[in-house]
Amino acid sequence: MILFMFKMLYNRYLSKFERQVATLSRVEILSANILHNFDYFQKENPQAKIFPVLKSNAYGHGLKEVTQILEKRGVEYYVVDSYYEALQIREVTNRKILLIGYTKPENYKNFKWKNLSIAIFDSGSLKAIGNLGKKINIHLFINTGMNREGISMDDLPLYLAELKKYSRINLEGVCSHLADADNEDQSFTESQRQKFSQALTIIEKEGFNPKYRHISATGGSFRIKNPEINAIRLGIGLYGYNPIKPFDANLRPALRLISTIVSVQSLSEGEKVSYNCAFSADKPIKIGILPVGYYEFLDRRLSNLGKVKYENDFLPIVGRVCMNLTAIDLKDHNLKIGDEITIISEHPRDLNSVDSITQQINTISYEILVRVNSSIRRKIK
Repeated sequence: MILFMFKMLYNRYLSKFERQVATLSRVEILSANILHNFDYFQKENPQAKIFPVLKSNAYGHGLKEVTQILEKRGVEYYVVDSYYEALQIREVTNRKILLIGYTKPENYKNFKWKNLSIAIFDSGSLKAIGNLGKKINIHLFINTGMNREGISMDDLPLYLAELKKYSRINLEGVCSHLADADNEDQSFTESQRQKFSQALTIIEKEGFNPKYRHISATGGSFRIKNPEINAIRLGIGLYGYNPIKPFDANLRPALRLISTIVSVQSLSEGEKVSYNCAFSADKPIKIGILPVGYYEFLDRRLSNLGKVKYENDFLPIVGRVCMNLTAIDLKDHNLKIGDEITIISEHPRDLNSVDSITQQINTISYEILVRVNSSIRRKIK
């Protein structure tokens, strides 16, 4: 108890200290855009509850900050990967949380189960939950073809028989995950939907009536419009990105990353910049140094390729992106130490938007977002 109180006091002191210290970089989470995206998917899927997915630090946006924003919508469930993430949400709200990642069963005894549900993937977890003797809501995770985890169709009757042994366990939900929803060819997605429907039939015949049935994430929400699917785990779409169609005008990216020039250097023709002398000035130029590198998020593949933004101009990254520093060509701007630069723009067509960066280095928006380091201060705008 004394240790718990000490940790609370320490965390309060640390939070107060952090608020007093000016930072060189900050992530701005655009509240109106988060809410717009939530409302858009709810309007497009009126038959389903929207369960916001806040795992991986809310896809890099800031778990507690996004929770604060979404409290304006009174969501029915927040979805996270770990109990650690659930505890962070508990600092903001007591709403229901669905834990959808795997947890070592020996940890269950330490959980506070009020308003907490858990996805079950295997028999060991089911038995461990049942042996607690507590009233706990579970969501059975069915493997319909992703083949990462989950209960096979062949084994489902065995799980249901085991579940009947535990009167205090409530089968609140059934779920699965789509493997190929972003493909134009929807044949595999349809086969998964059919297996999921078959699983629901088996479950209902055994006398269970799960309240929630969810297989779709963002991509699936565009593909599956079926009344028996009454919940959607909304991940990347909540933050303004469409995995099927980049630059989707219906969605509004909700993250902006700002940093500050910490050094200005004048280079003569032929002088080099950064490691391996990978950039050589072909004329006298001025460069600015930003305290952002691949530790903070800025992928090394953006060396001599990426752009940042000052006002309405895009400034090129020059030389190798370093661990904590990156050089940019200031062009004709009379910039100085302390001036702010936009590293990630929320405007999809900008050359430094997440969608643009993914095209430049041939990756996906998910990877860019979750790599925005949690040590950078988040601020709700």
